[in-house]
Amino acid sequence: MNASNSKTTQVQLKFIKHTSRLRGFILALLPDFTMAEDVLQEVFLVVTRKAEQYEGGTNFFAWICEIARRKVLEYRRREKKAAGVMLS
Repeated sequence: MNASNSKTTQVQLKFIKHTSRLRGFILALLPDFTMAEDVLQEVFLVVTRKAEQYEGGTNFFAWICEIARRKVLEYRRREKKAAGVMLS
């Protein structure tokens, strides 16, 4: 396993450790369980893709919460846009 795969695996394991807490954070912003689960999965994909950008020793939970917050905003924009199209 090369260093890149190792770092990705380490970040994914950290993510799994914080999943319950992150789910609660997302549910506070988006109180629909199904939508929150979609966002949680999107966050996992982003975290995996950006694993190399995470700086060890920094606050991992804060990092994934910021990614989650941005994903919730994206999700809301998509929903609003879809609702606007349906009204037209």
